Amino acid sequence: MGASPNRIDPSRVLLVDQPGPELEQIVQCLKEYHLTAIMADTAAEALTYCEQQDIQLLVSERTLPDMDGFDFFRQVREIARTKDLPIIVLTREIDLDERIKSMSQDVDDYILKPFYPEEVAARVNTVLLESLRSADGSLGADCPLAGRLEDMTLLSLLQLLVRGKKTGRILLSVDPQPNHIIINDGSIWDAQWGRAQGENALIKLLLQSSGGFRVQLQPEILEESTIPYPAAEVLRWGAELLDAGRRLTALIPSLETVLASAETALQSRELSESEYGWIRHLQHPQTIASLLHQLETAGQTLTTCRTLLEKKLIVIADTAAGRLTDVPQSTTKRSKDRPSLLTVFFRKRSNKSS
Repeated sequence: MGASPNRIDPSRVLLVDQPGPELEQIVQCLKEYHLTAIMADTAAEALTYCEQQDIQLLVSERTLPDMDGFDFFRQVREIARTKDLPIIVLTREIDLDERIKSMSQDVDDYILKPFYPEEVAARVNTVLLESLRSADGSLGADCPLAGRLEDMTLLSLLQLLVRGKKTGRILLSVDPQPNHIIINDGSIWDAQWGRAQGENALIKLLLQSSGGFRVQLQPEILEESTIPYPAAEVLRWGAELLDAGRRLTALIPSLETVLASAETALQSRELSESEYGWIRHLQHPQTIASLLHQLETAGQTLTTCRTLLEKKLIVIADTAAGRLTDVPQSTTKRSKDRPSLLTVFFRKRSNKSS
């Protein structure tokens, strides 16, 4: 797996899913992080382990044969010894409502199936390191919490730090320019993307799917806040943003894609007031990134762009050739060599190794 993973004391991870080769591969990958696994294939069996065994982290399929996943997580929280247990959910599909519901139940992370076992192990290790640091201080501030956005999305990392009421910086290597997000006692305090700061920077950072991160904890923050919203709202808007990005990514190469009004768009007799305003606004071509100003409305902006593209009221501008190009059908698959707008959380792995 390349560099040696961060090592922690041997800990038990409870895996709840139907038996199969993938689960066995996860167990083997966890051993590289000095983690042992207990396997259960029903919620009832898993709850028995939670009551009787010393479990440090739960990885569970969202759909279980004997119980709804959210009911299962609620019962896990009702057991005294697992009331603060970190939870990672495995699922084949996730919609926005489910993601938001998971935040209210303190789910720490989601992993979309099909997955790489190595990815699951890396994300388990990251969540476990942070949970152990939060629980009893057994890991000091000098113990690095670092990884790749390919293994853990920035939204999931923010959720983890907010839940733990951390103070410090997330240093991100996703661009040659300096990038970071500041967390202050569990509040999302500030963000920087090159020269951009605050909401505008946070939007761009949340939509990154690759690069490295490192969490640098510190006792206090001296900077003034530039993101004046409760953390729960920021996380919800971030989830909406990623959901809208997932739906738009089949139509555009990147956030730097230039959009413009279609030549005959204003001649349509069935335009809503909002559509008319957008078409007039895009008579002067603009990049998608330049349209994303406020976190609260960024997800809706991406959704509107997708709708107008599908209706062919706006088009992708080919600025290099000086012409406008038609938008592909929404069913057209994105070319493999296009940079993805999405986080790995939403990435489909059609080339998953057997």
